Amino acid sequence: MADATTTNYSLTKPEVGASNDTWGDKLNDNFDDIDSLLGGGTAVAGINITSGTISGITDLAVADGGTGASDASGARTNLGLGSISTQASSSVSITGGSMSGVALSSCSGNISQFTNNSGYVTSSGVTSVATGTGLTGGTITSTGTLSLATAGSGAATYSSGISAITVDAYGRVTSVSGSAGYTANTGDITGVTAGNGLTGGGSSGSVSLAMSGSFTGSFTASGDVTAYSDERLKDNVETLDGSKVLQMRGVSFTKDGKAGSGVIAQELEKIAPELVHTADDEMGTKSVAYGNLVGYLIEAVKELSEKVKKLEES
Repeated sequence: MADATTTNYSLTKPEVGASNDTWGDKLNDNFDDIDSLLGGGTAVAGINITSGTISGITDLAVADGGTGASDASGARTNLGLGSISTQASSSVSITGGSMSGVALSSCSGNISQFTNNSGYVTSSGVTSVATGTGLTGGTITSTGTLSLATAGSGAATYSSGISAITVDAYGRVTSVSGSAGYTANTGDITGVTAGNGLTGGGSSGSVSLAMSGSFTGSFTASGDVTAYSDERLKDNVETLDGSKVLQMRGVSFTKDGKAGSGVIAQELEKIAPELVHTADDEMGTKSVAYGNLVGYLIEAVKELSEKVKKLEES
């Protein structure tokens, strides 16, 4: 059997039963190797230290995976960390110098001063918020709520060259008046109702009123009442038959307790239906366009004048 060696440092293990003269030399060589290892003359591989302390070891260079220093301050300097102290991740304090290329995902607490090139500006911070006239809830030094005061000196009448505006303690306008066309108003308009001869109206929003085309009762105009009669608006123009006037009947009557005169719509409708209008109501009430009767009267007078002329010539 030949000599063997150890696994980690190749120390000679003499062959059992070998010549006794060789054992002493081999043991001496092993002792020399062990001494060299313990003295630092030979690199030691695979050392695992789980507890205790080691003395007499020099600083491990940064290139070899160390810090090149024996204390924290020297280690920060060698690693390029400046004067930043070791801090918990939730609280970092920078007391001097500058820091670039840092992205903040979230911040909490108070930031008294922060400056960089991404939109942050230096601010000394708001330390308190006081309440002014008509407000309650202050002074606030951290968090709180400001509210309108339920009472105070805000109620007054404020005047100017245009108008006078009166407000209550809550700042609500109660009236407006003045010399520029303003009048006092005690409430909002709640509804507009269409009266006689009108349609439309409403109770909210913007509403409109329009002529309905139907009016009940007497109507008096301070100016002329006219209707479109432009030739350009008419088609199929023909001269009326004036003799139809002889078929029409003029009557006197009493309506709503008052005496009146005119024609009967139903009778006139049989002779000149275009002069009669039937309303869209339950009774189908009929009305007469009295002004348009003039056309028939004109032609009737012309026919009568022609007959008188012929009689005078014969």
